[in-house]
Amino acid sequence: MRPSIFHLCVLAAVTAAVTYLVRIVPLAVWRGKFKNAYVRSFFTYVPYGVLAALVFPGVLYSTESMIPSLIGGTVALGLSLAGGKLLIVSGASVLAVLATELILRIF
Repeated sequence: MRPSIFHLCVLAAVTAAVTYLVRIVPLAVWRGKFKNAYVRSFFTYVPYGVLAALVFPGVLYSTESMIPSLIGGTVALGLSLAGGKLLIVSGASVLAVLATELILRIF
């Protein structure tokens, strides 16, 4: 049975309300800066941790075999830790994946 328009509208409204509440409650409850250094560093690094958790599985399962994905991820990690710029890091990792895919298809 397909959901009706009413049910879809209710679902969209509930989703919007929950998303809005999660973002607005911290702004309404806490005023000013956090004084605790641990709490400040936690909120500073949360976006990076969430982004890494979302991107990492995509990196591993982006190709048919996991070997090119691991090589591309390793190249990207190494270049980024060495201070490479975003365009260079992403381009080099894509080229590493492409080269590995071609090598695996030949052999």
